[in-house]
Amino acid sequence: MTTPSSHFDLNLRSSEASTPRIAPSLAGIRHRLARFDKPRTAAEDIDAFCDRYKHGMPTYPSYLEGSMYALLVQEQYASYRKILPRVNLAPLAGTKDSQRISLLNRSKAMTDITAMNLIMQDLRLPTAWSTNDKGSLVDISEEGLLLAYKGILEEDLDISAVRANFPMRAQCGVYYYEVEVVSKGTDGHIGIGFCLASSSLDRLPGWEDFSWGYHGDDGHLFSGPGTSKPYGPRFGTGDIIGCGIDYRNMTAFYTKNGVHLGHAFSNLMQHSYYPFIGFKTPGEKVYTNFGQKPFKFDIASYMKASEAAVLQTISNVDFPSPSTSKEPKVAKTRRHNTLMQNLVLEYLAHHGYRKSFEALKTSITSSADHDHQDTIDINANEMDLRIEIMREVLHGDIERAISLSKEHYPEVFNRHTRLLFRLKCRHFIRLVQKAHQKLAHTVTELENQYSDLAVGDKRKSIDAHDDTGAKKRRRSLSLGMEIDIRGAATSDDMDTDDPDNNSYLRDAMSYGQKLHSSYFHLAKFYPEFRDGLTATFSILAYADTSHQDVAGLLDPIHVEKLADELNSAIHEWQHKRATSSLEHLYRQMDVIVTELTMGGIGSAALLRPPCNYFGGSQ
Repeated sequence: MTTPSSHFDLNLRSSEASTPRIAPSLAGIRHRLARFDKPRTAAEDIDAFCDRYKHGMPTYPSYLEGSMYALLVQEQYASYRKILPRVNLAPLAGTKDSQRISLLNRSKAMTDITAMNLIMQDLRLPTAWSTNDKGSLVDISEEGLLLAYKGILEEDLDISAVRANFPMRAQCGVYYYEVEVVSKGTDGHIGIGFCLASSSLDRLPGWEDFSWGYHGDDGHLFSGPGTSKPYGPRFGTGDIIGCGIDYRNMTAFYTKNGVHLGHAFSNLMQHSYYPFIGFKTPGEKVYTNFGQKPFKFDIASYMKASEAAVLQTISNVDFPSPSTSKEPKVAKTRRHNTLMQNLVLEYLAHHGYRKSFEALKTSITSSADHDHQDTIDINANEMDLRIEIMREVLHGDIERAISLSKEHYPEVFNRHTRLLFRLKCRHFIRLVQKAHQKLAHTVTELENQYSDLAVGDKRKSIDAHDDTGAKKRRRSLSLGMEIDIRGAATSDDMDTDDPDNNSYLRDAMSYGQKLHSSYFHLAKFYPEFRDGLTATFSILAYADTSHQDVAGLLDPIHVEKLADELNSAIHEWQHKRATSSLEHLYRQMDVIVTELTMGGIGSAALLRPPCNYFGGSQ
């Protein structure tokens, strides 16, 4: 932790000499007028979004890690990378209006996140004090965290205040910052709090409407003219004062040296609040922590307690009764339990977890208070067939999985041509992978065969033979192939010493040629097919499939997703839901929590992303 003494030698942006002051009334009018926002055009919104992210993803305090706010920032940055696929991720300097509109249309077309709603939000948090929003008698250090008051009188006309560079965000759920009093000066007349963008910079926090503050000289709270009231202890040199807003209940609180002082203000309105500090007496100096280092107060525990309170409120919500008559408590409990049990049973049946399904159903039906008529049932033979198909996909025999699907679920791929395409691409990758594995095994056998032979000239000769053979086989595996989206695959290096190796290579080559021929015309008109073929055939350019540029193609997650997609397609063919009811509810909850958080609902923002509760994202 930085000691107060280390702050004294920081260079200050403003000169230590006294600067001319603007009359209080004129200063207030100036700042109020400067803060009126004009409606922005779509082009201006896009420019603003690009400008926000040209230096990278915004930073945030560590206590927000894993929060809904952090998720939104990460998704917003991912949107930026998709909208501007450039190496340096720089915004479009000098972009014309037509280009901006094209960019806008591209962002609207994104389907993985609610792009436009998210993009238009500025989620940046305070990181320093603003040099544009400060009184004339406040100096700010180069890093923007150390404030020094340079007034020499102790009059109201000499008051100077400063706002942070960005407002606190309701999407945080709770926003908190701390101020270390490096020197309380003559009287310690320091006010710490928050305000609106239009608040005057020649008044202490809380001395006017829409401004709130905790003052060090008397420990009182202020929230407008004539609102002084006792709150906490006085503070001075060496003390660390924290200020936070809990958007769950729209209250504000303060801490002193890591101790929570209780609620300070309540019934706050939904506004953009800025951290705000004011000074009045000579020698006052403070250093601010916006999350660049650990806080004195355990804000992470406060967040967890707030989250628990929200979850408790949710758990207390009663499910509506299906009938207008009053439902007995025992019947309601039984109905709730049956609903939950059936959700889990349906999920297990949907994904083919036969043994788990049967075990759970047996446990449920053996319960004395269970209503057997309400329990869902399944077609065991149909489930076994789906299990077999998914198993074939997961084990690499995709051709058999396709054949079984067409045999038992006719026309299942008529509505899922892209799925069939991805399955065939995956089968080709699997063939190439098998060829690599076979070649690697052959090379290993050669190395082992000669490992115990004599050294010397004979050893050198063997090494040369081994090296030549290994290189030849590796060249065979890369197939010397030239894949062109406009023509079939060709090879000018198919000769090897091992006919078994040739068999694997020929299988891959033959299937690759058929794949290319089948989808060549679609690739001309649909980028998804063109990009899919390009990515699939890129594996042929590498003799080493562990290379970072191609290793991603072999990630098992791709096969697992394909098996899940095929399972969903079969359910749709049967006129059932593509996803289970449990997954549907999960995704609905995810969307609701995200939308509420983006809308500034603090209670939703305090909930962690749904994947943190369920162990994975869907």
